Amino acid sequence: MNKGFFVDRTESEKNTLRNVLSRYHDEVIPLKRGASAEASRLRAMIRHPIAELKIAALSSTHIAKYRDRRLKKVAGATVNKELNLIAHAPETSRRE
Repeated sequence: MNKGFFVDRTESEKNTLRNVLSRYHDEVIPLKRGASAEASRLRAMIRHPIAELKIAALSSTHIAKYRDRRLKKVAGATVNKELNLIAHAPETSRRE
């Protein structure tokens, strides 16, 4: 409950980040400009261990660790784009 409103977390407790990112990859990315670059970025994220986490279990600590590991391998701009996808994909999934 948040400020007197019931928040149904059923979907977030059963879906992993991988499920949400895969659905986003299949349904949303083909409609965007620059789809090939974003699709390859998503495929890399889907293979990362963070994708195994349930959406409800995903915390800022997990995101920070992901960010720090990725910054050792890729540029900061790439990590920013990946973090934006991690934020946007579940939000899009929740709305639909």
